[in-house]
Amino acid sequence: MGDRLDTDILGGNRAGFATAAVLTGVDTPESILAARSSERPGYLLADLTELYEPYPEIVEEDSTFRCGKATAEVQDGLITVSGSEKDLDAWRAACAAWWAANPDAAEATSPRLEWLEN
Repeated sequence: MGDRLDTDILGGNRAGFATAAVLTGVDTPESILAARSSERPGYLLADLTELYEPYPEIVEEDSTFRCGKATAEVQDGLITVSGSEKDLDAWRAACAAWWAANPDAAEATSPRLEWLEN
C-alpha cells in the first residue's frame, strides 16, 4: 500500500501481495490509469479511511466495466467514461477497462479519456 507506483505498488506486486494505491501523495488517478502493468494496483483508495469500508465491486459485461454508477469502455484507444471525473468509482471503472484492453504494458501508456457526465 502506498502513494507511489514505482516503489510501493511495484514492490508489493513483485512480492505477490495485494496492492492498494492511496491518492494522498505522489501518484494521481491519471498516472495510475496510465501505469505499466507491473505498477498497477489491485485497489484504488482516496485515503486510508477507505481501508475500513467495503471495496466497490467492478463488473465487466460485454467489454463495459461498471463500478458504482460509473461505466467505462475502450474503443480504438479511447476510454469513454460515463460518470464524473471527480468520482473515484469512475476512475476505477476506467482503470479496469484500460488495463483489460492493455494487459501487457511494459511502459506507461497514454490513454485518451472522454467523460460523459451522467
